[in-house]
Amino acid sequence: MSCCGEPPKRRNWLVLGGILITIVGLGIAGATASEPVAQAPTDTAKAYWVKRTDAELDAVIEGACTDAVANKRQVLLTFSATWCGDCRKIKSLEAESPLREELEQHWNKVVVDVGRFDRHEKLIEQFGVSGIAHLVALSPSCGKPVGDWTILRSGKFEPATNPDGVRTAAGLAKWLTGARTETDQ
Repeated sequence: MSCCGEPPKRRNWLVLGGILITIVGLGIAGATASEPVAQAPTDTAKAYWVKRTDAELDAVIEGACTDAVANKRQVLLTFSATWCGDCRKIKSLEAESPLREELEQHWNKVVVDVGRFDRHEKLIEQFGVSGIAHLVALSPSCGKPVGDWTILRSGKFEPATNPDGVRTAAGLAKWLTGARTETDQ
């Protein structure tokens, strides 16, 4: 006998039966063709990493350029991917002070989802991206291809895997501030 007063085999069958009833019940109670199933809330990680065609990314970058020029800001390209631990760490650092304020006040950020380095290969090559997370700080030059814009700073950031690199929001904010202020002088 088990602790609950039933033989283990019988209890296992009861649990399996309960699971089957639940699964079948969910299917029966599910939406009909006229009633769409409610979608789960949007995953913020998915919204950060948007899979785009080259043309779609070019349009997003051009929009970031136009807005940056109008608001006296710079453009930051973040080469990244969902599978990359360092990229996820950079994303989490972006929510922390003082990096959050630096980004909000001075930068138009565009995340370039590189997939498994099989997307946006031309940009990867133009900016010498050999690993991710890789950030490229740019002075916007609307109307020109992004590869022709002035690079303020460029670097690979591995806060999760490289103990010698930039590992904090403050360190990354300092890197961005330096990129931005060097052009103001």
